[in-house]
Amino acid sequence: MWHKKLLSGYKPVLVYTRGKPLINPWMSTVHSDKMDKRYHKWGQGGGFAQQMIDMLTEPNDTVLDPFIGGGQVASVCEELNRKWIGIEIEEKYCEIAAKRIEKENQQLKLWS
Repeated sequence: MWHKKLLSGYKPVLVYTRGKPLINPWMSTVHSDKMDKRYHKWGQGGGFAQQMIDMLTEPNDTVLDPFIGGGQVASVCEELNRKWIGIEIEEKYCEIAAKRIEKENQQLKLWS
């Protein structure tokens, strides 16, 4: 409904567990997060990733990001003490994400 300036979108989140999940999360269907284009042209803000990872995982759990891009999910995982696996087809974004995580890890150590 462009003429009313109304946009509908979604981000699918897949959760895989061994056995029955320990939690039954509920989340509002309305979520707004500012974009973060510093590391990737499709960069997303960290709020949605942080909310999902915090709600669906425990410390030391592993999160898979099959499209790591600028490393937003990996960055949130580092902050929340989660392990992560990132996959990216474009080598330049692998390098950008790796540099970002290294830089942010240094900052986290300074705050610890």
